[in-house]
Amino acid sequence: VATDDIRALSDALAADPAGLAFVALGEALRRGGELDVALRVALRGAERHPERADAHDHVARVSVDRGELERAIVEWETVLRLAPGDAGARKGLGFICFQLGRLEEAAAHLGVALAASPEDGSLAAALQTVQAALAERADSPERSTTQVSRPALAAARDPCSAARAALAESGMCAARPTT
Repeated sequence: VATDDIRALSDALAADPAGLAFVALGEALRRGGELDVALRVALRGAERHPERADAHDHVARVSVDRGELERAIVEWETVLRLAPGDAGARKGLGFICFQLGRLEEAAAHLGVALAASPEDGSLAAALQTVQAALAERADSPERSTTQVSRPALAAARDPCSAARAALAESGMCAARPTT
């Protein structure tokens, strides 16, 4: 992201603090790795526009990048209260729940997201992975010695990095269109 773009978006936000330039500015900052500034911009925007799902979605995505999964969950749940059919929020929640070992919740979120976006191959693959993990858990003769996959071990060691990697693989780090 070019510094000129960030400067232009910053100027637009300064000229109209109640406007929606915060979403594009925050996304540009997030993609540029300026996560602290991106979070401040996102939080201010969500505070000024609490009724906008895209404002809360942006806070959630920055929070995931910062490793703040609980904040991301709260924000995506807010998105779903405002826009119950938001597939992006379901997708994000599904990946976080998977990383946290909440497989049933992950499957539910990913299933709803896939129903809304059946062409999204990453969702189909993610749901298949979660369903396989659920089946493996159910088939395990001894729950105390359940086999754990490499991604699950990575998530146990560093759940934030594992969640960011899963989100990145699924395209969650890419900007999504806002409404």
